[in-house]
Amino acid sequence: SAREFDLAITIERPKARAVLTSRLANYRLQFYASPDYLAQCSDPVTIETVGNHPLIWYVDAALDEGTLSGLYDLVPDARPAIQTNNIVGQIHAAEAGLGIAFLPSYIGDQRTELRRIATIDEHLPRSYWLSVPRDLSRLGRVRAMVTALQQLADRVGSVPSPAGATDH
Repeated sequence: SAREFDLAITIERPKARAVLTSRLANYRLQFYASPDYLAQCSDPVTIETVGNHPLIWYVDAALDEGTLSGLYDLVPDARPAIQTNNIVGQIHAAEAGLGIAFLPSYIGDQRTELRRIATIDEHLPRSYWLSVPRDLSRLGRVRAMVTALQQLADRVGSVPSPAGATDH
């Protein structure tokens, strides 16, 4: 409900009419595993074989259908062996060598305990969306936070926009 927040950052574009929505930043979902896990793999991990490995992903009930479908868009027969309701659990499971996680590259690339799987070029582009209730968009505190968040996103940088995505 637009009356329950001053601003929101979401991984799915909100469909509510009572909010102003803009793209905040873009990112990519890519496959990561620990160096130890990758060293134990006798064959190269490819997009065709990644489903044969223990996959680390969200609990099905934890996310909207659009978000959940991300892994299955690239690996239709994926059957996650480890499921968590948050990304921190996925990161820790992958770092512990329990399998392969599908993580945002801005997180996976910075973790010294993880390696992007170089034999998989495929990735999914995604965006973070900033939403502000229309009736609050002129408040100084809300405008100040929107500006600060946009500046932070610009400073950190993002990947190219997903194909077909537009701002409104």
